Amino acid sequence: MVAVLPFDDYYLLVTSKSGLYRLSKNDQTPVPWHISIEDELREAIVNRAICAGDSLLLFGTLNSGLFAINKNGVKLWHINRNNGLNNNTVLALYEDRAHTIWAALDNGISNIRTNSPFTFFEPADIQTGLVEDILFFNNSIYIATNQGVYTYNAHANSFIRIPQFDIQSWFIKKFGKQIFVGHNLGTSLIESDQEVPIPKAKTGGMDIKQATINGKNILLESSYTSIYVYTHDESGDWTFSHPIDGFSDLIKNLEIDHAGNIWAGHMYKGVYRLKLDSDLQRVVEMENHLSFDTEQKSTLHSIKVMKLKGRVVFTDGYHFFTFDDIQRKIIPFDLLNHDLPDFADTYRIVHVNDDLFWFIRKTEYALVEFDQNRYSVKDRIPYSILNNPPNEGRANVYVSDYGSSYFCLNGGIGKYKLSDGMLPDKIDLQISSVTYHNRKNDQTVYLDLYKKAIIDFQSNDIGFQFMYPEFSKQIFRVECLLHGYDNRRVKTDDNLYIAYNNLPAGDYIMNAYVFNSSGNELSSVSFSFKIKNPWYKTWWSYLLYFFFIGSVTGLLIKNHIQRIVHKKNKFFTEQENRRIAQIARQEKEITALKNEKLVTDLNYKSKELASATMMLINHSEFLKSLRADIQAYILAAKINRTEGNKLLKMIQKNLSKEDEWAVFQENFDLIHENFFRKLKKRYPSLTPGDLKLCTLLRLNYSSKDIAKLLNISIRGVEAARYRLRKKLQLDESENLVDFMINFR
Repeated sequence: MVAVLPFDDYYLLVTSKSGLYRLSKNDQTPVPWHISIEDELREAIVNRAICAGDSLLLFGTLNSGLFAINKNGVKLWHINRNNGLNNNTVLALYEDRAHTIWAALDNGISNIRTNSPFTFFEPADIQTGLVEDILFFNNSIYIATNQGVYTYNAHANSFIRIPQFDIQSWFIKKFGKQIFVGHNLGTSLIESDQEVPIPKAKTGGMDIKQATINGKNILLESSYTSIYVYTHDESGDWTFSHPIDGFSDLIKNLEIDHAGNIWAGHMYKGVYRLKLDSDLQRVVEMENHLSFDTEQKSTLHSIKVMKLKGRVVFTDGYHFFTFDDIQRKIIPFDLLNHDLPDFADTYRIVHVNDDLFWFIRKTEYALVEFDQNRYSVKDRIPYSILNNPPNEGRANVYVSDYGSSYFCLNGGIGKYKLSDGMLPDKIDLQISSVTYHNRKNDQTVYLDLYKKAIIDFQSNDIGFQFMYPEFSKQIFRVECLLHGYDNRRVKTDDNLYIAYNNLPAGDYIMNAYVFNSSGNELSSVSFSFKIKNPWYKTWWSYLLYFFFIGSVTGLLIKNHIQRIVHKKNKFFTEQENRRIAQIARQEKEITALKNEKLVTDLNYKSKELASATMMLINHSEFLKSLRADIQAYILAAKINRTEGNKLLKMIQKNLSKEDEWAVFQENFDLIHENFFRKLKKRYPSLTPGDLKLCTLLRLNYSSKDIAKLLNISIRGVEAARYRLRKKLQLDESENLVDFMINFR
């Protein structure tokens, strides 16, 4: 016995290998309950069983995963390793409030969302590779992958590769009763699950579309090198007609507008507009659009071409564009740019019906609805919720005749039912904990979530931990608005945690909201709390403040009066000090003036002394010269000796017995700080004549005055100055007079 489950008005007895039994509440005899999958359950060995929801029975097995039946015993689904489980051995089962099933397995836990619009099929026994395209035809499922073309075998519950198709395949499309496959080596047909090559389509087939150009219904195929045309033969089948002349390039995908223009998207050369002649044999018009005239210059490889509601649409990674056949130029697609401003990275659009479209982007499948002439996002399927997302730029969707969408994944396919909502059961955002930090003992304290919290001010660092038990891997975010603190919404971190530090005292309400990737609000939660005033804002502290302020005010008044008295005393003292200082300055100025006058008088007397000395020296030299001349005349008997001696006595009487120049030098040194002594010591080569010139230069005599005093010509003075400069070794730029005046 594995489980006893209450089921309506009876019990269901579940055994591991012996089947199912019904036990009435009024009868003690179990009755076998035969259902369609009882043999499968015996072979799989039932290990766990639970009732889920109102009418679902789940059986976890040891070797075949999980089975689900309704109350009538009809099999609803079977999940195993091939379509989602990590392992086929189910050890435990549990249903949560959102009716999500949790299965404990040998190697982990699986989450089964019974209300999800998704189902996945990923065969574990074969590696199909990246699925590029899907086709449903005559109760068969075909997939074109980067490793070949496969067909689904219901008996084996797996995909089987079609012989000869073991190469990269780009598309698989049905036109009429024919199946076309584009692959690396060209294009082939599938007939009776066998490959039938199309001989003339020898280069890799990338895309194929049915179109009407110049009134002719054709198939148009892009390839690695050319564009091919297919037409109907006599039997009504499509047959290869011819390659189009005048154009040869690698075209990844193409679209044809209502005017018959072929829009060919190159791998990296932008998009071409091709116009064919009336026979569809050759290109008569060709334009190559490398980029569009936008503020953001697009890179060449980012230009994509697709079709929306019969209109050709382009994207350059920044904006949507379309072709205006009146202006005959590409213009911005204003409606899409306005309604879907963030969707310019779309690289493929797949029509579900006239008003629903899959916009395939770099990170998601987005279901877009057209209603009342506006586009809006109805649902989003981020690649992050898929265990095996497609490679970047190579996602695709196939829409069956019944409206279900099939996603091309890496190593499998996924199914999405439009009739099912993405999240039919509402999941509530919850606060798992509110904490604050107690600074006194350095501990984290958890608050009661069911009543308004009152928190001390010293513990005003508050942390909120939220939980949103949604396990579909969808992208969502939680934003918080703390009323009483800030008017801005703030996102939580990746762990749904947010902290507010150093909150001021007051009443607060935390409102938190959870949003999906479309920006729709999914749930909200709130929490109220209060932070008490700090001790310095309580009534008794205000009373203390009153007495303190009164005391301080009295002290301030007293100190103010003392400061006024002190200020006045200081003012009077400063006034007296200024008066004394002024008197001292005046006395100093008087002394300076007296000294200046003395210096002036001294200089004047020095000049008079020098002039007198020079005149006296000149007079003495004149008398000596006259005496020498008289003596010479006496010896030459030119004059009477007696008269001559009388003249010599008169001259001798007027000659000074002292050396006037030596006396002058001694007095001059006393006045001018040993000028001569220092000058002779520093420049011993100076002659008495040089010293006289130095004296007159120090007294600032002009050359004219010097010539008069020395009884020489002005030219002689200049010559003497020149010789003196050489002896003093003065530079040409130095002033001789300044040198003498400043000599110390």
